[in-house]
Amino acid sequence: MKIGIFKGESSNGVLSTLVDEIAIQTTYDDIEIEVIDLMSLHQISIPAFRQKLIDLNLDLIISFNGWGIALKDAGGIYILNQIDVVIVIWLVDDPSFHYDRLAIPLNNKIILSGI
Repeated sequence: MKIGIFKGESSNGVLSTLVDEIAIQTTYDDIEIEVIDLMSLHQISIPAFRQKLIDLNLDLIISFNGWGIALKDAGGIYILNQIDVVIVIWLVDDPSFHYDRLAIPLNNKIILSGI
């Protein structure tokens, strides 16, 4: 199984550190973790980012608090709806803080919350 984890900017860096630690600590032979740094998006176009996600051939994408799920192509279509992948939105804050992202209509979306 190949899992991508979106890494973005958090107010105190805790979530970025969490993503790095998950990638380092996941040592199962049948699981590969790919950290996808959303902070580098300014260096590439949305179509290039979409193609990168396709090329990674991910089975699952984890997005903490919905980071990165709102990206659209020039036609206004969410890029994650153009890729055959399960998206797990893992909430680490109160869901009301992220309602706008949670309401995005994505295919294959799972929302996890410990709150």
